[in-house]
Amino acid sequence: MSQVADSPTGSGLVDANSHNPGREEYSTPAQKGEEIVRLQLELPQESSPDTLWLTYWDKLLVDHAELTPGKTIPLIAEQGDFFAGNSSQKVYRWTGPSKKQFYISVRNDRNYLFQYWTWFPEDQLRMRVNSGTGQALFHSPQSDFFEAQYELDRLSKQFSFIQVPLMVSSNPNRMLSDSLTAAVYQRAMKNKSPISPSMLILKPGENEMDILADLVNNPLQKSDLIEYVSELSADLEENRKNWLKQRAWAYFGGHFFPRIKLGKRLFHDPEFGTALQKRLDEFYLAENSDVFDPLYGEQVSELIMIQARIQGKTLSELTAEYPRHFQEFFWATYALGNFNKLEDKQGEVMKLALGNSQSPWVRDLLIDRMNTALEGSKVAVKPLLNWEGKPLDLKEFEGKTVLLSFWISGCKFCMNYYEKTLLPVFEELKHREDIVFVSVNADPSPKYWKKNAESGRYSHPEMIQAHQNSGTGILETFRIASFPQKLLINSNFEVALLTGTQYSSDTLIEKLLAISQKMNQSESKTQ
Repeated sequence: MSQVADSPTGSGLVDANSHNPGREEYSTPAQKGEEIVRLQLELPQESSPDTLWLTYWDKLLVDHAELTPGKTIPLIAEQGDFFAGNSSQKVYRWTGPSKKQFYISVRNDRNYLFQYWTWFPEDQLRMRVNSGTGQALFHSPQSDFFEAQYELDRLSKQFSFIQVPLMVSSNPNRMLSDSLTAAVYQRAMKNKSPISPSMLILKPGENEMDILADLVNNPLQKSDLIEYVSELSADLEENRKNWLKQRAWAYFGGHFFPRIKLGKRLFHDPEFGTALQKRLDEFYLAENSDVFDPLYGEQVSELIMIQARIQGKTLSELTAEYPRHFQEFFWATYALGNFNKLEDKQGEVMKLALGNSQSPWVRDLLIDRMNTALEGSKVAVKPLLNWEGKPLDLKEFEGKTVLLSFWISGCKFCMNYYEKTLLPVFEELKHREDIVFVSVNADPSPKYWKKNAESGRYSHPEMIQAHQNSGTGILETFRIASFPQKLLINSNFEVALLTGTQYSSDTLIEKLLAISQKMNQSESKTQ
């Protein structure tokens, strides 16, 4: 059965009884269901925090973190032990069940020690990190595997570090009209040192070919990330070798595809399109899904989207050419990640994704989304916080059409949407008793909410003002993690539309009136 970044017991992703020859002395036996130390981190005593934060996932969609948020826990420092050889260190330990595959990230405040590393069943790692010297030491039955993950991380950062900075602007002169900025830019342009690259400015419709030519003319396999992974994984068992290869291509795709998409105007240019297609054909496709890295799956999904543009095929036509596990991952992430952009195609695409999904947890995500946010779904949410700090239950607006507008402080798109769309709509319809406008601030805390709400840049003072902490309540229920967004609720307290599409004011007025009229007609027939 195809697996999408999932490894339940018995899934066949790895042999839980396998081990590395010659390293048996490191293995720690564990009884069925017993928790063992999966990770022991050691950091210098004098310069390290009292708490690190570890997030782990057994199901992971990196590009859609709101769908698989994982579990975050504190790692509290302990004093190192003289008899364990780490008395000068702070020691942080994490235990976990021994029969699952996990993905783990560890951070100190906002700085990550590592992100999305994989632990296969029964893996253990002792890792000593010295940020002052940049040194990392590994002690594990699987040291080679974890050192390879560390090195791939480093190579990915190196890849970014040596890239020529690139800015996209249709009018760079506007930015350079400031004399100080212009002077700094001129100084950078005069610096021809090979170790200090100067920024390139891509002007859409003008110089994409000049700037992106090297990307499509160099074989993908020549990248250091791709060439080096075979050396890193040479002595590893097959599952770990396959996973590392996928992760290397994931990192490469994460650098390659965003730049390539800047040249989308050239996708149908014969010269550029042919060269790009040749490069895309070189992208590695894993033959089976016994081991499937979700970061890699997301980059293959990017590949499919670009291929569809170049070849002029529908997504259904193109995905049909891919192995089953890629079809499952693509449609699941496409449907879930683009739900708020699909408009009247939401139901169609969700059913298509469900038909392609075999992994139980993916099916559960899809079904939950369909039951919660499709048109006609009953709205079931906890109260928000009103202006006076008391619970605001949306149920009190049942019988009316409700527009909830979600925004966060500092969001330029939110301000633009309010000024050009929401404000004119509110002024046009505010006197109607059958339509209610609720402005929902979604900052992580309400500290700046009222100040920004009163500024007149995000909402109108006559709208109902509400707050919901980020990642909780209605935001969690409807998976709202980008802004601005809208939720339209009909008079039966059902979802009419959940969308991030930024309509014109005329279009939004039409939609609100249509929802209200539809429900009034329905009520008249019932009577």
